[in-house]
Amino acid sequence: MALLNFQSGDKKSKKLFLGILLTEQSVQAVLWSIDNGQIKVEKKSEIYQITNEEETLKQTDKSLQDLGEESEGLEEVVFGLEPSWSNKSGVLDIKKPILKKLTEDLSLKAIGFIVLTEAVVKHLQKNDTNFNSVLVFYSATQIDVVIVENGQIQKTESVGRSEDTVSDLVEGLARAKATHAREFPPQIQLVSVNLDKEELYEQQQSLIDHDWVGEGHFINIPTITMVDVDIAIESLVNQGGRAVAQVEEIEVKEPLPPATNDKHHQEIPMSPAEFAFKEVNVTPEKPETEMPDDNLAVVPTSFGIPISTKSLPELNQNSPVSIVKHDDDEPAATPKKHSPKPGKFRKWLWEHKLFVGAGFGAGILALLLISIVFMTVAGKAEVTLMLNQRPLSKDLNITLDPTLTESDFANLTLKSQIVSSDFNFNQTNETTGTTLVGEKAKGKIQIANKSDGVKTFTAGTNLTAGNLRFTLDDDVTIASASVEVKRGEEVKTYGTSEANITAVKIGAEGNLPAETKFKVGDFSDSTYEAYSVGALSGGSSRELRVVSENDQAQLLAEVKKKILENAAQKFKDESAADGQKTFVSTGNLSVLEAKYSAKVGDEAKTLTLDLSAQVQAIAYQNEDLRPLADYVLNDLVPEGFVMINKDPEILSAVDTTASGSSVVIAANISSKAVPKIDLEALKKEIMGQSLSSAQAILNGKGEIKSHTIRLIPSIMNSLWKKIPGKATNITITAE
Repeated sequence: MALLNFQSGDKKSKKLFLGILLTEQSVQAVLWSIDNGQIKVEKKSEIYQITNEEETLKQTDKSLQDLGEESEGLEEVVFGLEPSWSNKSGVLDIKKPILKKLTEDLSLKAIGFIVLTEAVVKHLQKNDTNFNSVLVFYSATQIDVVIVENGQIQKTESVGRSEDTVSDLVEGLARAKATHAREFPPQIQLVSVNLDKEELYEQQQSLIDHDWVGEGHFINIPTITMVDVDIAIESLVNQGGRAVAQVEEIEVKEPLPPATNDKHHQEIPMSPAEFAFKEVNVTPEKPETEMPDDNLAVVPTSFGIPISTKSLPELNQNSPVSIVKHDDDEPAATPKKHSPKPGKFRKWLWEHKLFVGAGFGAGILALLLISIVFMTVAGKAEVTLMLNQRPLSKDLNITLDPTLTESDFANLTLKSQIVSSDFNFNQTNETTGTTLVGEKAKGKIQIANKSDGVKTFTAGTNLTAGNLRFTLDDDVTIASASVEVKRGEEVKTYGTSEANITAVKIGAEGNLPAETKFKVGDFSDSTYEAYSVGALSGGSSRELRVVSENDQAQLLAEVKKKILENAAQKFKDESAADGQKTFVSTGNLSVLEAKYSAKVGDEAKTLTLDLSAQVQAIAYQNEDLRPLADYVLNDLVPEGFVMINKDPEILSAVDTTASGSSVVIAANISSKAVPKIDLEALKKEIMGQSLSSAQAILNGKGEIKSHTIRLIPSIMNSLWKKIPGKATNITITAE
């Protein structure tokens, strides 16, 4: 691997570097330093959202400007990348042009990169070197499920991201379980660069509600926590800084993470050439015999990030790196070295050097040929294709008819059955009715008879004073009027009689003063008249709250509505619990018993209703709805596509009640279609091709959205880089 050069000098002086955290949707820059053995963040930019390559360059430039004047003139940068940007061979070819454009247009020099999942695990080891966890890393298009035991990565599985985070994690755990016999650690940690805290919190709540023990992956209920979003930047700086410190031979005061022998842990090396950068000029090495042993220092490789000097050749990332420190201004002095006299064996080697050299060369050639034959015959390739999907969706009305014995897909009608359930609900409302209660006014009047005949008025005879009405308490007889001659003049004397009266209505309005004039019945005043004898008294009134007919009707309507809501929820819960049937409420309610706490007219401030009722529903088999969905969606599949072999998504709700006992539901049915692709023909196309040629062939297929190629054994990815020549050694799966 071609390595980059760091200027030698005072190892305790402060040195500044750049870091760029790059994902499918965002970019963030950080200015960090190594100062007296301390690795720390000096300044970090805002997180900028990106949607395309042009915006990536623009927003990365903005993020670097956020770092201020102190960052100006700095070139060396460490990239932090999502797992979806790399594989075992390094950065994906499709991503290299983006990184190349960033470094060239922004005048940056890439030191290397780290994979965020592995960096986060290393960072978490600072608090607990032997921690156990299921780390779930959310990116824009996938989730990566990382099984960590005793601080070491045991297994990593990547799953395409959907809207159902529970299903995604279940799938990832199921894949990991296939090669991981033990139970998973009872801790799930969520981390993401793309999701904000609120979005990550929603993912956490969805996962908390799921029965993970019932799934069989965990013995105990796992704790589900969120990892602070800033851990990505901290991991980038921490791991990048440690790698730089190793090359610079700077002692880091905080202990380096413990080395791992975990065979599952993969450190991904990367050189500027792998970034598709321009080649780095490499100065010729001095012969090994001229290099003194004192100047060699063996340093472990960095965590996923190569740090190096220009003077060194490409090195194997999986072995220790021999670092030679030198001054760029003055060539390193080569001290003379005393050579002892050769022994007998060395003398024999010198005398037979041609024979030994030929034998050694033949052995190397034989080993090379054997390796080539092995990789050609026994090497395998696993190709995973992500196909371009087309959404399929249709809104339609489906009739549930309990009279059918067979479903009629052409008429969008499903067979069903009627079920019912009893419910009880009670509710109390305040009464709104009012009434008056009190006493009626009473008193005595004198009635005058102006007629010539005796007059009897029966009890109940009406007497009025203005708009107030009274009645006689008892029968009363009044003598006729009489005429006497006094002093030559006739004097007429009216017959009179006293009687008791009572007001018709209660209230103080009937308390009239003395000498109040009353009209007797319908008679005119010229015939009969009456006046109160003394004041009338005793009248009073007050208003009371009582139960009205409207109170009962309103309460009944509200309780019915509550019962229907409870019924709809119960039928929905039963549908989820059953899994094979769906219950849809018809809205038909039959009252079994209604008990009111008071009758209409009763004095009461509140009214309670205890209602028992029966609600009707229609149930249908889910398996009957799926073929109907296939029947409907098949007409929407474009030519050259096929519907994916998964159950369609069906969202439905009661729309209206049809005639008879049938019910109509308004449903939205959706699924996805993928292009038809001949996998066997595709095998033949890439068979025997170089890795880059095979990738170019796959990139040229319009029906393929993305792909990954995994060569087995993994050494083929770096040495052979060629697809096997036998179709039986190639496995292609399409998703």
